[in-house]
Amino acid sequence: MAEIIVYFRDDHLEYVGLSSVTMNFNAKNVLSEEDAISYSEPGKRLEQLVSLAPVFAGISHSRFKGETYTSLSFRSFAGFDDMMYEFSLFNQQHEVVYHFIVNSSSCSEQPSSYLFNLSQ
Repeated sequence: MAEIIVYFRDDHLEYVGLSSVTMNFNAKNVLSEEDAISYSEPGKRLEQLVSLAPVFAGISHSRFKGETYTSLSFRSFAGFDDMMYEFSLFNQQHEVVYHFIVNSSSCSEQPSSYLFNLSQ
């Protein structure tokens, strides 16, 4: 199951988001915490993260002050059984400008809300 969210402001599209709310994750498809942190530092390129082949849980595009930003969410392992959601915000040059991590239990039911809040 997935959810698609679109937001308009003054008849202009401001945000489009797509996220999976029922993805089953296999440990071999989830990034280690070390890789997730390393490839999500400010200035890292989108292509570097994609080359690790993470399973993306959500993607969104939004506009802010004339710039377009892309938000990606994916899961990582922070410990033996501790799943985390990683959220990275990329600018038009495909560089990370912001990144944050939350415990998967706190956002697994509403990933689009987190993507939207990140883009704000």
